[in-house]
Amino acid sequence: MTGLSKEKFVVSHKKMLEKSFNDLRKKGWFARHSFLDNPGKAWLNLEENGRANKCVFYTLYDANTAFKIPQTKFGPGMPSFLENPLEIHYNGNISEIMQVLKKNGLEVEIENNKLYIVP
Repeated sequence: MTGLSKEKFVVSHKKMLEKSFNDLRKKGWFARHSFLDNPGKAWLNLEENGRANKCVFYTLYDANTAFKIPQTKFGPGMPSFLENPLEIHYNGNISEIMQVLKKNGLEVEIENNKLYIVP
């Protein structure tokens, strides 16, 4: 053995989201992480720029309420794992979005027409 841990490598929610959003972009979607600070501003920006028809994103507010901020000896670390559900805002084919998210290992739920990635 080369000194590597026998524990299974755990891929963070953030990495799975990055892969999912990259896959969606390849399919022609506008996909953004921490897009502006609230959904209202984000939708307005998308509409003004003609990108509101096939889009998927979460806002900075969504990220701040969903991701766990790890504490390190140097202070707060980079958020990687979800602590609370993350709302994903979208317009377009929800089945295609869900298929890509699930393919990349994310657990998704729909509640009142809202899409969430759950921890």
